[in-house]
Amino acid sequence: MTRKTTVGLLGLGSRSTVFYLEKLNALYQELNKGYSTFPCLVLNIDFNSINPYLPDKTSDLLHNLKPVIKDLESLAIDHLVVPNLTLHETLEHITMPTRIIHPVTLCIERLHFYKKNKVTLIGSQYTMNANYLFKAFEKEQITVERPTLKDQNVIDALRKKVYNSQETEGDLLGFRRLLETYKANSTVIICCTELSVINSEPNNAQSIDMALLQIEQAISLKT
Repeated sequence: MTRKTTVGLLGLGSRSTVFYLEKLNALYQELNKGYSTFPCLVLNIDFNSINPYLPDKTSDLLHNLKPVIKDLESLAIDHLVVPNLTLHETLEHITMPTRIIHPVTLCIERLHFYKKNKVTLIGSQYTMNANYLFKAFEKEQITVERPTLKDQNVIDALRKKVYNSQETEGDLLGFRRLLETYKANSTVIICCTELSVINSEPNNAQSIDMALLQIEQAISLKT
């Protein structure tokens, strides 16, 4: 008897982890009807052992991820969803015992599918300015643009409010307007889990949410 593919979810910040689980369950139920819930293993770690070193204190992150890698080995997970974009940069320095459902790889594939070669990053202040995504996209001949500095500050402040569950209806309306502004000239890439939490638009040629890409790929592995 062939062993079924096992999908795992790494539990990090509470709100982002709950968001992934709820979205996975909702989409899986939509496909399979009845009382279906997405079958997965959740490895919930103490996010406080990771978060102080994000986004780029690589040596500290690698040290604190060692017990996580051991746990992953014992769980025999085939594919892992990590609900934090910046952590993927560090994971690339580790020989992982499981395949990562990688948001950057999936995003590049989707951009090629849509035949889009210009994007605007909507994420944390770090992500919008670091070389990590710029290098990955430009290697694929995809031009990367940033929001204005004023908009970057607004986006990053909103990200922090969402993390603390403090966003307002006015914040959500402002976020949707901001997305519409940048969608007019390029494909918007939502590359921050907290912003995925408040994003209401499905993936399409003008707006791609990296968290949704991970979730969609995880669902496809179990259907």
